[in-house]
Amino acid sequence: MLSTKLRLIYERAVYEAELEEGRVRFQVAQAPVGRAPSQALAIVTAWNPAELRPERAVNERANVRLAEEIERCGWRAYAARGGSGDGSHVEPSFAVANISRAEALALGRRYAQAAVFYWDGSDATILYCSD
Repeated sequence: MLSTKLRLIYERAVYEAELEEGRVRFQVAQAPVGRAPSQALAIVTAWNPAELRPERAVNERANVRLAEEIERCGWRAYAARGGSGDGSHVEPSFAVANISRAEALALGRRYAQAAVFYWDGSDATILYCSD
């Protein structure tokens, strides 16, 4: 189970997606900035699994594997990122369109992520992979 401190980091983070309609900025409990999609969207990364902090090359290879899996599953993905509000920590990610909560959680778990960001078409939330 994640610490309260780590949960707060995820809940206060900024998530951005480069969608066809343009860049959208999401934060939990706030209205999106930009044209948010009406369909579900998950922002997922393979960077920094669990509480590990591997070197950049390891994170990049993991994200390549994630991109390949997203493609194999037939999901549409867009460039995305998640990180601190001040930009001091950013993780390259994928905005996966038309993905269910269960699929987003399963994808995050396969890449040992603590959490994934989820937009259900009207509200933003964090899905915790270890709960």
